[in-house]
Amino acid sequence: MILADLGRRTGSSAQHIGAVEHVASPASEQFIATCDAALEAGGWLAAQFDAVIREQAGADRGAEWMYPFDHGRLAAYRGTCLLALGCAADAEAAFSEAIASLPERCAGPPAVRPAGSGRNRAGRS
Repeated sequence: MILADLGRRTGSSAQHIGAVEHVASPASEQFIATCDAALEAGGWLAAQFDAVIREQAGADRGAEWMYPFDHGRLAAYRGTCLLALGCAADAEAAFSEAIASLPERCAGPPAVRPAGSGRNRAGRS
């Protein structure tokens, strides 16, 4: 169905329907219900109204859920950038956030080597 046909069935202009479709104009609950009836969607479209409201309010941050996102890795990257920029205090906070996001299996005590047991790459202590 083209927008002009839907517009005739709902009493809305094709421009308004297009604007709502592209989230350029807000949709009212009545508009959604009217479109649901015109499309014979059986209530499915009306059931999506909450998602539309969240998106219009900015609560729906797009398709973030589609991608695995590692907040700890981002914090570590942020810390590295801040350190390179000479912002040591901010870098420390970012690194602390990165460390806090590590899995529990990584949260054990730090490995401590006895003095003199380690060698650097040049073979010196």
